[in-house]
Amino acid sequence: MKLKVLVPDPHLRELDVERGVTGALIDHRMFDETDAAAIPDDDWASCDAIRSWSGIA
Repeated sequence: MKLKVLVPDPHLRELDVERGVTGALIDHRMFDETDAAAIPDDDWASCDAIRSWSGIA
């Protein structure tokens, strides 16, 4: 089962390290956003986890 991880981070450009560690186990969904409303509701609702730093509102 592939997990879907939502990554709303305006400073993150690549997930090479994360993808190298998790391989095909995780689908990282990146959004270059600080406004949570700019991320589609379907992505919020369907994710298995959220990896976020400060700055998302």
